[in-house]
Amino acid sequence: MPEFEAPNPNFEKNVTQVVGSMPAARYIGFEFAKVEPGLVQLNLSSRAELLEHQGSFQGGIIGALIDFAGAAANGTLLPQNHMLVTLDYSVKLHIPAKAATLIAIGHVLSAGRSISTATVSIWNESEDGLLCASGLVTTKSSKIS
Repeated sequence: MPEFEAPNPNFEKNVTQVVGSMPAARYIGFEFAKVEPGLVQLNLSSRAELLEHQGSFQGGIIGALIDFAGAAANGTLLPQNHMLVTLDYSVKLHIPAKAATLIAIGHVLSAGRSISTATVSIWNESEDGLLCASGLVTTKSSKIS
């Protein structure tokens, strides 16, 4: 993965506050485990309202986790006074996500002046540590007026 330098010295605080304050993020209830330039790790603990009938995380929750992890990774590289929106994201479900905790790792692939793309891997936190899902997230940034 490429190495990145954050243009905003307050990137960690900005990303965790902005993303963490979103109503959907609060409902899903993930926690930031790591925030570095171009990299974010989110941990999501299992709760009944996030699961489907068989006890696996519901696919829409996994999709939202991919969106949040990829956008947050891209957000670590925003200049001061900039915000971003998701333009597109894809989700590939590989195996049922049955675990006490899911780990979402977002890595920036490319960071342009306004368009950035991150890859996200979703792992189950267990002894086998299997890859459950993956995705790509593309965002567009703009200056806050």
